[in-house]
Amino acid sequence: GRLRDVLTGSRGGTDQMLLARDRVLVANRMPAVVRGETVGAVVTLRDRTELEGVLRELDGVRSLAHALRAQAHEFSNKLHTVAGLIELGRADEAVRFITRTALVHQELVDLVHERIGDPALAAL
Repeated sequence: GRLRDVLTGSRGGTDQMLLARDRVLVANRMPAVVRGETVGAVVTLRDRTELEGVLRELDGVRSLAHALRAQAHEFSNKLHTVAGLIELGRADEAVRFITRTALVHQELVDLVHERIGDPALAAL
């Protein structure tokens, strides 16, 4: 495979991503030159498996943070709606809005819990 090609010299270069079994490796192969003559090569392999996992986890956290920002913005908009209705003296309409919003939220929570069997995962 590609790892063998780097080790044997049929493939050279820097920072080549390779998959070796379940590991992600970065390979570099550079010629070893003595007095202008190539006498061999130096190959370095760096294991990037954990870094790749951390990067995937970071991407998930970023997505979650984005979703939380959107949810906070939506909640703020709803609070402004309630405040506006109360300021206009339409308290009954504000109560109906709150009740509808709570019902829709609960339906969504129930749907998530129904589709995702693990309660800890559904809570996210």
